[in-house]
Amino acid sequence: MATANKVHFGLKNVHYALITYTDGVPSWGTPKAIPGAVNVNLAKNEAATDFYADDVNYFHLVGNNGYTGTLEMADFPAEVRKDLWNQTITATGKMLVEDVDAQPAEFALMFEINGDQSPV
Repeated sequence: MATANKVHFGLKNVHYALITYTDGVPSWGTPKAIPGAVNVNLAKNEAATDFYADDVNYFHLVGNNGYTGTLEMADFPAEVRKDLWNQTITATGKMLVEDVDAQPAEFALMFEINGDQSPV
């Protein structure tokens, strides 16, 4: 078993994979690279519920609602903007058009972070 990292640093190999659903079952497309990784900052989005009875914490529930955060990149290439935020590339291929009513795609985000003991 690998030793736990005390320090995380660096960010590389950022990829995304689009999610599609067939009869409610998710499947992920082939991961695509996003070059120019700068920084990622994630925080768990969880909610804890405590129920007290008999003057003690009788029941404790923690809900895992994923993560929220920011991803800083040098740039997001046109293909990424098209795939993730449904921006349209004009016929000439020289302009991206953002539709205010476009819905973002669901996707998985993958990346690698170095650590003082081993990569994560």
